[in-house]
Amino acid sequence: MKINNFKNCLFILNLLFPLTAHSGGYSLDDCIQWALESKKTILSSNLGIELAEKDFKSSYSGLLPSVQAYSNRNYTQFSERVDIIPIFNDTIYTSSTENLSAGVSLNQTLYDGGRSFNQVKNSKENLKIAKLNQRISKIQVIQNVIKAYYGLLKAQQLYEVAEKNLEMSNQQVSLISKQFDLGVIKKTDLLKARVSLGQAKVDLLNKKTNLSNSRRILFNSIGIQDFGQKITAIEETWSLPNIPSSADILRFLKTKNPSLLISDIQIYLGGLNYKTARALRLPSLNTSLTYSANGTTINELQNALKEDWSLGMNLSLSIPIYTGKSLYLNQQKTKIFY
Repeated sequence: MKINNFKNCLFILNLLFPLTAHSGGYSLDDCIQWALESKKTILSSNLGIELAEKDFKSSYSGLLPSVQAYSNRNYTQFSERVDIIPIFNDTIYTSSTENLSAGVSLNQTLYDGGRSFNQVKNSKENLKIAKLNQRISKIQVIQNVIKAYYGLLKAQQLYEVAEKNLEMSNQQVSLISKQFDLGVIKKTDLLKARVSLGQAKVDLLNKKTNLSNSRRILFNSIGIQDFGQKITAIEETWSLPNIPSSADILRFLKTKNPSLLISDIQIYLGGLNYKTARALRLPSLNTSLTYSANGTTINELQNALKEDWSLGMNLSLSIPIYTGKSLYLNQQKTKIFY
């Protein structure tokens, strides 16, 4: 049962993570591509970009008008007391009124101290940070895969050397044993050969353990579990890359390094947060346009929407005067990080 489950896992793994096989193993590019498609940190950074893009799109809602349709039904029931003569007893009657209303309203913010514009800028910069974080994740994954790949290649070659050493030690012991049987050499030479054979066996076991550890490190760097899949690192032709000058390196650090770019964006975001906090203390101007109608019945409401409707326009100005120093203290806190 366990063997069948193991085979099923291998089958599913091959379907989910196909590799382009080369003669004798997989190239470094194969492992890097495999890691970029399956590593959880990369998938998480991709989701971060999607969320940042949605936040950026939704940030424009503060600049765009909002349209709302509404309807209302107001039902009021009240009692009325009437004196009936000549009977000196009060009689209570119950009556009610009903009012229906419906309409459409359009609301638009004309001025809010720049908060809406700063929100758009803030979400745009957060989107840049999400993309830079994705770059950092990819760089780290690629670096780890490269290190683990060549670690596996080194472990494979050392294991092959240990196998050849053990084979030569066996041949040496066999040869010396024959010479000892013929009386050509001493017994101490035979013992030395057997000791070398034991050391070769121990070295082979150590190299085999290192090879297994290197496999696990590579699979962990790729982002999958080691189910015993066959994977062999192949040696590729390596060419010396063009090393840029110190001036170019410094320029690349300032313009291309994602960590430094994120730091610059965070400083800029600090300024935006300070401006947003300061804008909360400024007046805001809003306008609304309303189209509505009223009626006591549904038929009257439908007729009113066609003939007896009303159109209203409102302009409101809000000025914060005193809020318990909350706005002032919030502005001071954002100024600390600016």
